[in-house]
Amino acid sequence: MFVVVFVTVPSLKVANSISKAILSKRLCACVSITQDVHSFFWWQGRIDNAKERILIIKTKKSLFKRLARQITKLHPYDVPEIIAVSLVGINKDYAAWLKKEMAAEERSEYV
Repeated sequence: MFVVVFVTVPSLKVANSISKAILSKRLCACVSITQDVHSFFWWQGRIDNAKERILIIKTKKSLFKRLARQITKLHPYDVPEIIAVSLVGINKDYAAWLKKEMAAEERSEYV
């Protein structure tokens, strides 16, 4: 029912912008933003690296496609990393809170 979505972004400014947009559209219940991470990756035939931040987004699996489309619209990368991971376990109280907040999405005028 719930997934955690990881998205790398180039800056805190982009992280804040995307987070506010997806929260205001009720596409998720919560976004956590990491401090700087150093990513190493293949890009255009060579190994590259970047200082990034990671968005850790908690949402419903059924919203993933809409969430990914919205992030892609706002994201500055040509190929943004948007990865959803199914939850193996979740704290009962946190699950109840997620369920409550994601139910609000169904009533939202913004969706």
